[in-house]
Amino acid sequence: MDETSGMTAGYAEVNGARLYYEVAGEGHPLVLIHAAIADNRMWNGQFGEFAKHYRVLRYDMRGFGKSVMVDGQYSDTGDLFALLNFLGMDKAYLLGCSMGGSTALDLTLEHPAMVDALVMVASGIRGIKFNGEYPALEDELEAALKAGDIARSAELAARIFLAGEGRTLEQIDPALLASFMDMVTIALNNEKRRDEHTMPPPEPPTATRLSEMHIPLLYIYGNRDEPVIIHIAKTLAQQIPGIQVAMMPGTAHLPSMEQPEEFNRIVLDFLDAHIPTNRE
Repeated sequence: MDETSGMTAGYAEVNGARLYYEVAGEGHPLVLIHAAIADNRMWNGQFGEFAKHYRVLRYDMRGFGKSVMVDGQYSDTGDLFALLNFLGMDKAYLLGCSMGGSTALDLTLEHPAMVDALVMVASGIRGIKFNGEYPALEDELEAALKAGDIARSAELAARIFLAGEGRTLEQIDPALLASFMDMVTIALNNEKRRDEHTMPPPEPPTATRLSEMHIPLLYIYGNRDEPVIIHIAKTLAQQIPGIQVAMMPGTAHLPSMEQPEEFNRIVLDFLDAHIPTNRE
C-alpha cells in the first residue's frame, strides 16, 4: 500500500457486511471503485496523487481485498450508497473501473443528486449490443472457474485483462503482474459466492437510460482491451452528447495500473475542466 499522509482507514458496517475503506485528502469527495479482477490496491498509483486535490475514498467491495464475503443478498450499488452515507459523503465524483464503473453508473442513475461527475474506465454497459467476437481465452477461463482451478483461472485472467490483445505476460512488468495475481486470486476465490448472493441488476437495462445522464462524463479505455470495450467506448461517444472519451495506447483493461501518470493527468484535467480545483 502506498504511504499517504493523513490517511484514515477502517471498516464500515453496511448492509450486513464489513467493508474496508481508506480516506485521504481534503475537498470534494472523489470515490475510487475497483474492478472485479482487483481490489482497492489497483488505485495505489492514484490514491496519494488525487488526495492532493480531493477527499479521496477507496474501498474493497465485499469478497475483494480485505472485505470478507458474507451470506445474504446484496448489490454493489447498494453497498456503495450505504458506504457513502456512512462516511457523510452526500455528493461525490465517482471513478470506477470495469465492474466498478458499472456500479458507479448504476448509482448515478439511481441517485443522480449524489453524483457531480463520473469517470468510467473500461466498463461494461448492460444492454449495449455487440456482434463481434470475444477472446477465445474467455471460454478457457469459464471452464477453469467451473473446475475450481483458481491458479489456472488467475493466469488466464492475467492474459486476457492485463496483457490484453497482442501481448504476452512476459511483456508485462513483473511487479505489476505479481500485484495483479495477488488481487485476482482473492477475487476468484470469492466469485462463486458473489454470484450466488448478488441481486439481479436493475431494470430496464442501463443502455436504455443513457439519455438520463446530465453530468460531466469521461470514458477511458486501452487499445489492447477486449473488442467489446472498444465497441462500448465508440457507442457511448455516439449516444451521449458532451461525453469525453480517452483512449490510452499500449494499455489493456487496467490502464490506471499500467500508465498511472498519464491516467492521472487525463482524470485531473477532466475534473479541472468541469470543476476547477487548486491544482498547481
